[in-house]
Amino acid sequence: MMTTTTTQQNEAETELPKKVYYTVGEVALALGESESCIRFWGKEFASFVKPHRNKKETRLFTPRDISTLRSIRYLLREKGLTIAGARESLAAARRSKQAPEQTDICDTSLAVKAEVICRLQDIRERLLLIEKYL
Repeated sequence: MMTTTTTQQNEAETELPKKVYYTVGEVALALGESESCIRFWGKEFASFVKPHRNKKETRLFTPRDISTLRSIRYLLREKGLTIAGARESLAAARRSKQAPEQTDICDTSLAVKAEVICRLQDIRERLLLIEKYL
Protein backbone atom coordinates (compact mmCIF):
# COMPACT_ATOMS: atom_id res chain seq x y z
CA MET A 1 0.00 0.00 0.00
CA MET A 2 2.98 2.29 0.58
CA THR A 3 3.74 2.38 -3.14
CA THR A 4 0.32 3.86 -3.92
CA THR A 5 0.94 6.75 -1.54
CA THR A 6 4.40 7.31 -2.98
CA THR A 7 3.00 7.26 -6.51
CA GLN A 8 0.34 9.79 -5.57
CA GLN A 9 2.98 12.04 -4.01
CA ASN A 10 5.16 11.67 -7.09
CA GLU A 11 2.22 12.62 -9.33
CA ALA A 12 1.48 15.62 -7.10
CA GLU A 13 5.00 16.98 -7.55
CA THR A 14 5.55 19.42 -10.39
CA GLU A 15 8.61 20.94 -11.98
CA LEU A 16 9.42 24.50 -11.00
CA PRO A 17 10.33 27.12 -13.58
CA LYS A 18 13.85 28.56 -13.26
CA LYS A 19 13.58 31.54 -10.91
CA VAL A 20 15.59 33.13 -8.13
CA TYR A 21 12.77 33.03 -5.57
CA TYR A 22 9.63 30.92 -5.18
CA THR A 23 6.52 31.58 -3.09
CA VAL A 24 5.17 29.17 -0.49
CA GLY A 25 2.39 28.17 -2.90
CA GLU A 26 4.84 27.30 -5.67
CA VAL A 27 7.01 25.28 -3.29
CA ALA A 28 3.98 23.46 -1.85
CA LEU A 29 2.79 22.55 -5.34
CA ALA A 30 6.26 21.39 -6.38
CA LEU A 31 6.62 19.14 -3.32
CA GLY A 32 3.04 17.90 -3.24
CA GLU A 33 2.54 19.23 0.29
CA SER A 34 0.26 21.85 1.79
CA GLU A 35 1.35 25.44 2.25
CA SER A 36 0.90 25.17 6.01
CA CYS A 37 3.19 22.12 6.02
CA ILE A 38 5.91 24.09 4.18
CA ARG A 39 5.56 26.95 6.68
CA PHE A 40 5.74 24.49 9.58
CA TRP A 41 8.87 22.85 8.19
CA GLY A 42 10.36 26.31 7.69
CA LYS A 43 9.90 27.01 11.41
CA GLU A 44 10.96 23.56 12.64
CA PHE A 45 14.06 23.45 10.43
CA ALA A 46 14.94 27.15 10.66
CA SER A 47 18.68 26.47 10.80
CA PHE A 48 18.48 24.65 7.44
CA VAL A 49 15.72 26.53 5.58
CA LYS A 50 15.97 30.30 5.64
CA PRO A 51 13.40 31.88 3.34
CA HIS A 52 13.83 35.52 2.44
CA ARG A 53 11.02 37.97 3.14
CA ASN A 54 9.82 40.77 0.90
CA LYS A 55 8.29 44.06 2.07
CA LYS A 56 4.94 42.33 2.60
CA GLU A 57 6.68 39.69 4.77
CA THR A 58 5.91 36.99 2.20
CA ARG A 59 8.26 34.00 2.42
CA LEU A 60 10.43 33.59 -0.67
CA PHE A 61 12.39 30.35 -1.05
CA THR A 62 15.59 29.86 -3.04
CA PRO A 63 16.30 26.71 -5.07
CA ARG A 64 18.66 25.64 -2.27
CA ASP A 65 15.83 25.99 0.27
CA ILE A 66 13.63 23.85 -1.96
CA SER A 67 16.35 21.22 -2.20
CA THR A 68 16.56 21.14 1.59
CA LEU A 69 12.77 20.91 1.86
CA ARG A 70 12.83 17.94 -0.54
CA SER A 71 15.36 16.28 1.77
CA ILE A 72 13.17 17.03 4.77
CA ARG A 73 10.15 15.57 2.97
CA TYR A 74 12.14 12.44 2.15
CA LEU A 75 13.34 12.01 5.73
CA LEU A 76 9.90 12.54 7.24
CA ARG A 77 7.60 10.91 4.68
CA GLU A 78 9.73 8.19 3.06
CA LYS A 79 12.15 7.23 5.82
CA GLY A 80 9.63 7.81 8.59
CA LEU A 81 11.95 9.80 10.85
CA THR A 82 10.68 12.11 13.55
CA ILE A 83 11.33 15.83 13.28
CA ALA A 84 14.19 15.50 15.77
CA GLY A 85 15.63 12.58 13.80
CA ALA A 86 15.39 14.50 10.54
CA ARG A 87 17.16 17.48 12.17
CA GLU A 88 19.98 15.18 13.32
CA SER A 89 20.25 13.61 9.87
CA LEU A 90 20.45 17.01 8.17
CA ALA A 91 23.01 18.21 10.74
CA ALA A 92 25.13 15.11 10.11
CA ALA A 93 24.95 15.72 6.36
CA ARG A 94 25.99 19.33 6.94
CA ARG A 95 28.94 18.29 9.16
CA SER A 96 30.17 15.72 6.64
CA LYS A 97 30.68 18.35 3.95
CA GLN A 98 34.30 18.67 3.02
CA ALA A 99 34.25 21.97 1.17
CA PRO A 100 31.88 24.94 1.05
CA GLU A 101 31.59 24.50 -2.72
CA GLN A 102 29.87 21.16 -2.18
CA THR A 103 26.95 22.56 -0.17
CA ASP A 104 24.32 21.74 -2.79
CA ILE A 105 25.64 18.20 -3.32
CA CYS A 106 24.83 17.06 0.24
CA ASP A 107 21.49 18.86 0.30
CA THR A 108 20.30 17.36 -2.97
CA SER A 109 21.63 13.84 -2.47
CA LEU A 110 18.68 12.90 -0.26
CA ALA A 111 16.23 14.45 -2.70
CA VAL A 112 17.78 12.54 -5.59
CA LYS A 113 17.63 9.29 -3.62
CA ALA A 114 13.99 9.98 -2.77
CA GLU A 115 13.17 10.55 -6.43
CA VAL A 116 14.92 7.31 -7.45
CA ILE A 117 13.05 5.38 -4.75
CA CYS A 118 9.73 6.83 -5.94
CA ARG A 119 10.46 5.87 -9.53
CA LEU A 120 11.53 2.36 -8.56
CA GLN A 121 8.41 1.87 -6.46
CA ASP A 122 6.29 3.05 -9.38
CA ILE A 123 8.05 0.57 -11.69
CA ARG A 124 7.48 -2.20 -9.15
CA GLU A 125 3.80 -1.34 -8.97
CA ARG A 126 3.51 -1.48 -12.77
CA LEU A 127 5.35 -4.81 -12.90
CA LEU A 128 2.96 -6.28 -10.33
CA LEU A 129 0.04 -5.17 -12.49
CA ILE A 130 1.61 -6.82 -15.55
CA GLU A 131 2.19 -9.99 -13.55
CA LYS A 132 -1.53 -10.17 -12.75
CA TYR A 133 -2.36 -10.23 -16.45
CA LEU A 134 0.13 -12.99 -17.30
